[in-house]
Amino acid sequence: AYTLGRLFLEDHVVSVLDDNEIFGLVEKSVGKKPYRTSMIVRLGPFPELIKNVGLSVLPPVGPGIFTLATFTQVFPFTLLWTWLGCDSVARMRDDTLPANKVLAAILLGVTIFGIFGAPAMIGLWVRDMKLEHDKAAE
Repeated sequence: AYTLGRLFLEDHVVSVLDDNEIFGLVEKSVGKKPYRTSMIVRLGPFPELIKNVGLSVLPPVGPGIFTLATFTQVFPFTLLWTWLGCDSVARMRDDTLPANKVLAAILLGVTIFGIFGAPAMIGLWVRDMKLEHDKAAE
C-alpha cells in the first residue's frame, strides 16, 4: 500500500490538499520529526491500509523511515502474538499448566495502551501541532 500510494497518489493528494490547513500542519510536523510522527501514526487506532497510504503521501516519510517505523511497531507485536499462540497450543495439550502471569500482564498492558495510550498520543500530537500553529500565527 505504501509503494502504490507513493507512486500513484502522492502528487495528486499533495496538490488537492495543498491549501488544507490540517494537512499543512501534519506535513510540517512530519517534516520536523518524520520517525516520531510515523510511529505515532503506526500506533494509532486506524486501519493498516489508512496508516500505510497516509504515510505514503507525506513527502518527508521516505521508504527508509516508513520501513523502520513499521518494523518497530510490527515486530514486538509479532513476537507477542507468536508467544500467545505457542502458549495456547501448550495449554490445549496440557490443561494442568499454571497461568502464564508474564504473558497475561503484557497482554493487559498492550490492551490498556491500545485503548488509552495510543489515542492519547495522537491527541497530544494534534494539540502540539495546533499550539505551534497558533504560536506562529501570533
